[in-house]
Amino acid sequence: MSSTIKLYEHNQKTYDALLDMLGERDRACIIKPTGTGKFVIIAKMVQDNPDKRFLLLGTNDYMFNDQMANLAEIAPGFTPENLQFMTYSAAMMTARRGEEISGYDVVVADEFHHCGAEEWGKGVTHILDANEGAKVVGFSATPIRYSDGGRNMADEMFDGNVAYSMELEEAWLRGILPIPKYVTAFYEAPKELGRLAKSIAGIKDEMVMSSVIELYEHNSIFHALSDGRTCAGYHWQYLDE
Repeated sequence: MSSTIKLYEHNQKTYDALLDMLGERDRACIIKPTGTGKFVIIAKMVQDNPDKRFLLLGTNDYMFNDQMANLAEIAPGFTPENLQFMTYSAAMMTARRGEEISGYDVVVADEFHHCGAEEWGKGVTHILDANEGAKVVGFSATPIRYSDGGRNMADEMFDGNVAYSMELEEAWLRGILPIPKYVTAFYEAPKELGRLAKSIAGIKDEMVMSSVIELYEHNSIFHALSDGRTCAGYHWQYLDE
């Protein structure tokens, strides 16, 4: 297997758009759902620019190590010597110590919505200030900090320079990500059915009962309860309906 990274069509389109924007501007970001291969795009950029030094900022070492393990399967033999990884918390500590981290040509912020955090943000600013001439690239599934007043970090950090954006629904429809199957467990079903049975038993008005029967005439659970039988045996029927 070749050590050259080959991108899927949707990621190649993303990569090309990113390079086009970086050819005109110093900052650009990508917004794509988790699982669509954002790290592979980063690795492709690193591989295509062996003369450039890259600093990748991310949330934790575990995620980076997992991404590198996946990269080893995609492009065996490729070792990105020009890529250094640093967590946001480590960047924060360099800022507190006043330690200069410089000499990078490209600074990549993975999950860049975290750059808006008060303390982590100080570390990011410290890194960018020490690498003023570097290109700044960001990747995230969402640029919005919903717990922080809805701040849009694509606007704040990248001046709105979104090179490529894909919504989760698009990834589902295009078959890039599998459509999830939601499984719901009604743990309170027996209790709710018991309340329903008590309510049915309490109906004295024939017209009201007639209306209820008409509304639920095709519901086997209703018929069981209206006949005075217990609800426990109809739990699974209730889930089906």
